Amino acid sequence: MVSANGAAGAPGATAPHPGRTDRLDAVAGTDAGFRLLDDLGDAVYVHDLDGRLVAFNEPACTALGYSRADLAGMSVADFETTVTRAQIAAACRQIRADGTPFTHTGVHRRKDGGLVPVEMRSTAIVRDDQDLILTVARDVSDLHRAERILGESEQRFRSLIEHSPFGIAVTLPNGQPLMVNRRLAELLGRPRADLERMSFHEIYDRPEDRDRLLELYAFRGRVLDHEVSLRVHDPGTTTDGARWFLVSWQPTRFEGQDAIVSWYQDVNHRHIAGEEMRDLHAELQYRIEERTRELGVEITERRYAEAALKEANEFLEQKVEERTHYLKREIDQRRRAEKEREKTEMELLDIIETAPIAVGIADQNGRFLFWNPLFFRLGRQHMEESGKVNFGLDFVEPGLMRALQAQVIGGERVEHVEARLVTSDEDARWVLVSMRKLTFEGQAALLTWVFDITDMKEQAEALEEARLAAEASARAKSAFLATMSHEIRTPMNGVITMAEMLAQTDLEPDQRHMLDVVIDSAGALLAIIDEILDFSKIEAGRIVLEAVDLSLVQLIERVADLLAPKAEQKGLDLLCWTEPGIPDHFDGDPNRLRQILVNLAGNAIKFTETGHVTIHASLSVADVPDPSDPGAPRWIRFEVRDTGIGMTESQLARLFQPFSQADSSTQRRFGGTGLGLSISHTLVDVMGGRIGVDSHPGAGTLFWFEVPLRPRPERRALDPHPIAGARVLTISDSAPGRDLLERILLWGEAAPVMTADMDAARAALMHALVQDRPFDAVIVDRHVDGAPGARRLEEIRRLGGATPPPVLMVVPRGSRETSRIGELTGVSGVIGWPLHRYEMTFTLSVALGRTPPDAVCPWRRRSSDKPIGGGIGHFIAPDRATAETAGCVVLLAEDNPTNQTVIRMLMERLGLVADLAGDGREALKLFETHPYGLVLTDCHMPEMDGYDLTERIRAHETEARDARRTPVVALTADAIAGTARQCLDRGMDDYLTKPVAIADLEAAIAKWLPQALELRRPRMAAPPLPEPQPDPQPEAAAAPSPATAPPDADASNSAPSPGCGEPVLDTAYMLDLVGGDATMLKGLLEEFVSATAGDVDAAEAAFADGRLSDAQKAVHAVSGAARSAGAGHLGALCKRIEAALLEGDPETARRLKDGIRPAFEAAAAAIRAL
Repeated sequence: MVSANGAAGAPGATAPHPGRTDRLDAVAGTDAGFRLLDDLGDAVYVHDLDGRLVAFNEPACTALGYSRADLAGMSVADFETTVTRAQIAAACRQIRADGTPFTHTGVHRRKDGGLVPVEMRSTAIVRDDQDLILTVARDVSDLHRAERILGESEQRFRSLIEHSPFGIAVTLPNGQPLMVNRRLAELLGRPRADLERMSFHEIYDRPEDRDRLLELYAFRGRVLDHEVSLRVHDPGTTTDGARWFLVSWQPTRFEGQDAIVSWYQDVNHRHIAGEEMRDLHAELQYRIEERTRELGVEITERRYAEAALKEANEFLEQKVEERTHYLKREIDQRRRAEKEREKTEMELLDIIETAPIAVGIADQNGRFLFWNPLFFRLGRQHMEESGKVNFGLDFVEPGLMRALQAQVIGGERVEHVEARLVTSDEDARWVLVSMRKLTFEGQAALLTWVFDITDMKEQAEALEEARLAAEASARAKSAFLATMSHEIRTPMNGVITMAEMLAQTDLEPDQRHMLDVVIDSAGALLAIIDEILDFSKIEAGRIVLEAVDLSLVQLIERVADLLAPKAEQKGLDLLCWTEPGIPDHFDGDPNRLRQILVNLAGNAIKFTETGHVTIHASLSVADVPDPSDPGAPRWIRFEVRDTGIGMTESQLARLFQPFSQADSSTQRRFGGTGLGLSISHTLVDVMGGRIGVDSHPGAGTLFWFEVPLRPRPERRALDPHPIAGARVLTISDSAPGRDLLERILLWGEAAPVMTADMDAARAALMHALVQDRPFDAVIVDRHVDGAPGARRLEEIRRLGGATPPPVLMVVPRGSRETSRIGELTGVSGVIGWPLHRYEMTFTLSVALGRTPPDAVCPWRRRSSDKPIGGGIGHFIAPDRATAETAGCVVLLAEDNPTNQTVIRMLMERLGLVADLAGDGREALKLFETHPYGLVLTDCHMPEMDGYDLTERIRAHETEARDARRTPVVALTADAIAGTARQCLDRGMDDYLTKPVAIADLEAAIAKWLPQALELRRPRMAAPPLPEPQPDPQPEAAAAPSPATAPPDADASNSAPSPGCGEPVLDTAYMLDLVGGDATMLKGLLEEFVSATAGDVDAAEAAFADGRLSDAQKAVHAVSGAARSAGAGHLGALCKRIEAALLEGDPETARRLKDGIRPAFEAAAAAIRAL
């Protein structure tokens, strides 16, 4: 389209629909989406680059007066009157080339011949591989009519002022002129342009006249007929460049501002008439006296004198009559004004005298000049009770009142000061006192207000007592809930852990079914306990938020992974998507955000029987970025949308309340505590955000919340893997699934072709074959006409051309059919569902041959928290020289011998070259003399810990200005709130939790030192793990079982064992690490026993001496080494003791410390039994 004058981008173009076509172009991309636009009030139509209509909505037909059949065959030029067909075609191609929306105006001709002015906004879109233009047109006839009427009204107003016989000006209260009429410019003898540039406070000849008018206006709100002297530029003036004017001021609104309209009437002739009268009288007196002295004058001259005297008397009488009339009118006006003032004063006095506030006015010596009845009653009561004879403010605390009076006299204003009344009653009465200075009857005075607040104060105190009692009750209840939840949760963890371990054994089908019921029921019970525990923390005000580095993409995808099995069981599509246009890395609390999303999405799955559930993250419409501060908080909006049962208005009103669900039938049918939404609401509030819901019965539900998160500009989001330009055929019978697949492919700049079934896919493949534009890859979604078998895959490959395209299958993550599908001939890769955009583009890029098949996806999800290292192969490291040349040598700082051995073996298995330092000081010396590509450091070490080491490394890099920033990754056994934030704040780049899973370590290497993974070479095969052998010694059954925790040392201790559910010794991780070498494993574990014994002794000695700081360091060392060696019970116990010491709870630590020695001995016994 073009503008009215035929030129694209003409000046004056407007934007009637800002931002709407940016969303409409996505909706108009499909037929179904375009039909949604019928609900819009504006006309929307799509046309090709020559103006021929392709599609339009119902409002377009209504606006032009055509039926759909008539309009379908038309072009834009058939109804747009301001441009030609050639201009339309040129403008459309310009819009497509620019790629940005274009706004313009035009005139449409209706079918009945009527002309309709419109404002339009056009943008280029692509639909079915065709370049099109989407235009939104709005009828602006009413707007033009309103603007015309407003303009005519304004013109009449200006014309009345301009042609007024009086001088008129419109000014701001500060004197700045907004409008001056022609007559005033003539009266003041100045050009109008000069008057419009000067302040009207400067036109007064006498400043006292101006000040008097300003004071009257401030007091009365207007000024009527006041005579003042104004400066004029008229050479004919008789009073030295000044003339007398009658001036009036009135308040008004002008151009949206508070203003003053003033009238000026020249009364100079009337003012000087009095002066002339006085001059004539003096001259007459002089002539009479002169004539009286000249007795010898002739009769004729006397007659002349008498005639002159008569003429002068007549003139004098005329002037006296004129002046008398003027003075009479002035006196009448003043009398009327005085009556108005007296009436207003009486009304104000009546208000003051009947007000429930005591009001008094006193001079600065304390003598009262005015008081209302309530003030008098308070003062008189005090005089009678105290025997005083002077009336004053003594009925309020005298010392306080003297201080307040001094403040006010000094220029301050006293507002609402609480004071106590001086009374003879035992019950105290309280008042609020306010004071200010004013002028009263011509003298400086103090105005005092006194308001009795005794009843309100008593009510407030009663409310405060009730609040404190309620809070105490709530704290007691929360403490009980927290204690009971912990007491129940600890054995429940043991139940779940033992049940999961039992599930790994051979069971009969009916036994496995019963065990599945046990595991599901225990998990549900544990979820309820966790909700109650969270709620008790919220009520007790103990919710503390983390502020660590989090990735929105990972957060959303991992929530979807967690809930995917539930959605899969119900046959629901679970989708997740984070808008690419927002930053990915923020400072926030990922655990709490995950908790909110899991609750909302879990509810959505629970209440949805068919359809889909979508988890979505985007920028809020309230987000306004600050270009000057890239680290300023951004408002992020999270949405969970479902196609479930929906809710009524009454049900919505009960949401977010503790222990409340939509209705009682919901609780009976679906279960739950009713705490989830209440907890989510509170967490969002604590984060400074907002949460809400939109729902209708039978139409699904949208839960949303928005929170401010501070971005980390230095952490850039990953780009998609190289798939740009690839033609990808996707086959998915799920509309939401197709949409998400298309979004990810378009994000990677691929060229997707979407089909809904195998018939459509067949047609697309044959069309591509005929056009000699074969597809580069084919993606087949789950359950398309049933899972595609070998025959269908062969058909896809046959229709793919001479070089069959790779076929990738989308399957549920963790599904048993994943391996079976991967073994089918023709399957080049498997994409997990729910879809992860980085992982999907990585898998597709490998299938296209653009990424090496042995490459590691840096965004692939980390393994579980269990220290199992299976799934990672064995690699051969490059020689030292090659690694140094490539900058791929790793520096490891670790003081614990067991951890040194474990991490060194992890490095060897991953094929990495590494140097080992026993503490931070040794590591710093190595760093300053050798080039390293990555530093892995423990946080707690003697001599110099990991935090100080990192700061020294950063200082060294700053001094050597050409040095690059070396990534530093923390190895910490801490899982305590704040540890991760502390690592990042002290200059580290990432952190890993001990025991370090090999998959996590490899992911960290891929993230921070990816070139090191390219230098290694895979071994031919990983060493096989030995088959487990039965223990030939029957007496070994009497030894502590490696799979269970020993009993507490003190049977009388009521605290549960913190290691319940943790094995005494889990050798799976270590056995995999040493390649199944049992001899090497035993030697490594015996080294752990000998190295850790000293730390156990040190911990016991520190507790005995009361050196809690040293005790914390010792149990930290034992915890890290035990968890690396697989001594789970010992590690968990020491971790619990360390957490208690760090949280300032030494009593709990002392109660648990007696279990350290038995747990260590149990682990040592299990190791000796190997």
